[in-house]
Amino acid sequence: MKNNKNLINLWLCLGGLLLIFFNGKWIISSVAWICWVFIVRYYRKEKGYKGVLLPLLFIIFSLFISHRGFVPIAGILKYIVLVGLGVSIYIPFLIDRYLYHRVHGFKATFILPLSGVSFKFLLLFFNPFGTWDYFAYTQINNQPLMQLVSVTGIWGISFLLYWFYSFVNWIWENEFNIKRVKNEVIIFISIFTIIILSGEMRISLFPPESKTVKVASISVSTEELINDNNIRNFFLGRKINLKNKKLIKEKFNDINNKLVRLTEREANTGAKIIFWHEGNGVIFKEDEERFIKKIGKIAQSNNSYIMASLLVFTPDKIKFENKVVLLDDDGNKAFTYLKSKPVPGEASQKGKGELKAVDTPYGKIGSTICFDMDFPSLIRQAGKKDIDIMLIPASDWKEIDPIHTQMSVFRAVENGFNLVRQTNRGLSLATDYQGNVISAMSFYSTEDKVLISHVPVKGVRTIYSKIGNLFPWICVIMFILLTILALKSNKEGIK
Repeated sequence: MKNNKNLINLWLCLGGLLLIFFNGKWIISSVAWICWVFIVRYYRKEKGYKGVLLPLLFIIFSLFISHRGFVPIAGILKYIVLVGLGVSIYIPFLIDRYLYHRVHGFKATFILPLSGVSFKFLLLFFNPFGTWDYFAYTQINNQPLMQLVSVTGIWGISFLLYWFYSFVNWIWENEFNIKRVKNEVIIFISIFTIIILSGEMRISLFPPESKTVKVASISVSTEELINDNNIRNFFLGRKINLKNKKLIKEKFNDINNKLVRLTEREANTGAKIIFWHEGNGVIFKEDEERFIKKIGKIAQSNNSYIMASLLVFTPDKIKFENKVVLLDDDGNKAFTYLKSKPVPGEASQKGKGELKAVDTPYGKIGSTICFDMDFPSLIRQAGKKDIDIMLIPASDWKEIDPIHTQMSVFRAVENGFNLVRQTNRGLSLATDYQGNVISAMSFYSTEDKVLISHVPVKGVRTIYSKIGNLFPWICVIMFILLTILALKSNKEGIK
């Protein structure tokens, strides 16, 4: 009995330590399939408060290590956020702990995947942090499996992960007696095989075949502004001292002039679409129109589309505008987009949540900004509007590089658009609508921070862009039915 107890504790320790490589800084895709198997094994076997609390403590401990620097908040509040994240991750497993033993046979394996998808999906309606740490992102390196999101969104991959943890444990409880669970194993393996083969066939048989357009995405360092205590107050939503407004403008102009020079250079060398990283152009409201006209002249003279990514400050307003302005090949404004989902604590005005797009000789071009891409329901508008190329100005920090860029690739596959994400202090990346990498650039190892990408001008219409979140809603309904079945059962759950 004691040996069995020690073995159960060993499973918890092994799974808990592997969680460090499950999500966060050091994602290992294969670990994502393994670590939770041991944790599920532990809490299904361990009775009492230990079976409830110890897995949660391991989850929180792993987050403190793997997510160090992820939360851009000082003091104890960042630890509160991580504890809250740990609880939200654990809740579906806690539901499984209390319901699993009340359900008979193979159908018990569906409690965890249904609760996991349902809870995380419904949480998204209230979660200001979007889909950060959702399980599907652990499979960024599994391209065939990633194709599933073009049908189900990220929820299909999450379902498979949760189901794998539960199913392996069910076989374990049956002492790995394959004769006893042969039919169920065949069903399980067949479903996984069909999904993987379908993904591989999509990649191999239906690759992007349209012509391409040269896209230049540009970054100019803004560290000089961030290091200026007075100007930094702008970014923090505080009032600043405008006695030296002329000097502030000079610093703004220094960055903006560099952007103009690089934009002209890339336009002269044949780039037909050019844009900058998030908020790279920094300007006072009174100077905005004059600056936009200057960029418009470059677009007109080179027959290019240029998107200016701007932070626009109005001295008598606390919140700034974080926006993009796309100039067409005649130098006119094609659209203006204001960031829809400011990061919690970001002192920028909130946009209306309507994605903008315009038809061009290079396909339909759309844009959104950085954190917006973490909200699948917002970005689904791109699929509905048949956008072919999404330009994503972004700004990260070293601790969330490269995972934040990689998360955006799932939006491209979901909605069938080609993606270029230009990232300040992070990974800049261009992919097609299947997630194939076209070009990439690290902010930290590149001196001339200009990414050149030859991007397909045609996207593809996906099932997900048409049916949206049908799959998670089905999971919610099935979870409710299975919960009712479990609660009516005469079997007792684990204490």
